[in-house]
Amino acid sequence: MAGFRMLIPRFLGMFRKERREADLNEEVRTHLEMLAEENVRKGMNQSEARYAALRSFGGVEQGKESYREQHGLVWLEMKAGCNL
Repeated sequence: MAGFRMLIPRFLGMFRKERREADLNEEVRTHLEMLAEENVRKGMNQSEARYAALRSFGGVEQGKESYREQHGLVWLEMKAGCNL
């Protein structure tokens, strides 16, 4: 029963894909900015700080894809071939 309750928000999320993507992009951007600000406080210039933040964060697109797989119904979206 708990598994079914987890599927409902994921299924509904398929229809809010643009909003979900915007939220994910904002989350990643904010996290990278926080890491860069921390690096600036440590003495790096803006460019170095941003690059170091990207390195420490890891693959941005890979992280997003992992999030999508964990919080969506990727298998259903792919099977249906939908671009919701």
